[in-house]
Amino acid sequence: MLVGSEGPGGIYFNDPQLAQNIGITSLILILFSAGFGSEWKHVKPVLWSAVSLSTVGVVITTAAVGAITTWLFHLPWHISLLLGAIIASRDAAAVF
Repeated sequence: MLVGSEGPGGIYFNDPQLAQNIGITSLILILFSAGFGSEWKHVKPVLWSAVSLSTVGVVITTAAVGAITTWLFHLPWHISLLLGAIIASRDAAAVF
């Protein structure tokens, strides 16, 4: 926002595909760097907490989204739970 056309940078950007590619590449580099920069002695004490939290979080998110989409949009349960599972998979990544 600071570099864009509305910010002080004043650069007009009109290529969403390039922006997506830059964002994905940046995310890959950040996650790669964080993975290799983490020492096992720092990860080990919180490993089981993170694994259990991400697993329970995925199950709860899947069930909640499934129930809400079934109730709001009158979708079948299997479709609603599929939508919930798609959304919930991002929870585990966010926890780690």
